Amino acid sequence: MDEELQPQVRLYAILAREAKFVVVFRRGPSKRVQLLLWHTDSDEFQEGQWFKGRIYERRSDLSPSDLPGNLKVKPLGGHSGGGEDSPIMDLRLARDGWKQIQDGEAIQHGQRHSIWIKFKPPLVYSKRHMQTRGRYELQMHIHGLKQREGSWYIIEHVVQDTENGTTVSLGRSEWADWCHSGDLLFASYGRLFRLGFSPRGVLNELTAAKVVIDLNNRTYREMEAPGEAKRWD
Repeated sequence: MDEELQPQVRLYAILAREAKFVVVFRRGPSKRVQLLLWHTDSDEFQEGQWFKGRIYERRSDLSPSDLPGNLKVKPLGGHSGGGEDSPIMDLRLARDGWKQIQDGEAIQHGQRHSIWIKFKPPLVYSKRHMQTRGRYELQMHIHGLKQREGSWYIIEHVVQDTENGTTVSLGRSEWADWCHSGDLLFASYGRLFRLGFSPRGVLNELTAAKVVIDLNNRTYREMEAPGEAKRWD
């Protein structure tokens, strides 16, 4: 995979398991993060609060359908308190249907290299498309970590048609998942995309992907929190 730099805007998202919405993390510059609520049934967005600091989105999670109540805190498995994105990211991916299908050797090049760590071959996670009984498989290829002046994760998403063996690459992309409707949702270069299926259940060509929203030109601004966000009942 080439070493082209990612733009300054980084996007990540977490899909609610029992509701038709996605929480989007929009970061850029580094310590300015905006949260957005994406209603996937209408493609409408609610702009949330800006955060002046760093939110580690891959160490985050989302309630299945609504705000949680009666929270309880307990250790997270055998590695609780250790690691960085792991173990939270690994456990969340496994819970949400992702399976690691390929491991790779981590080759460290040093902090001054254009990419600090490269995986040979890339780490690969996959998630089946249940509406087509697993015909399509979404794969996340992690090629490396910490690109100088770029993103931390160097990721390419690929869709494989297990029926005919063809693959389609989404290119450099920060996040992708299957929507509740079955559509493919993905984030690339500061924009969120949706790619649907034909009436026969065949994934449309990548050129038909719709830009749902472009978040590149957002700038940090202070926002007054609504009243319900200022109290915890």
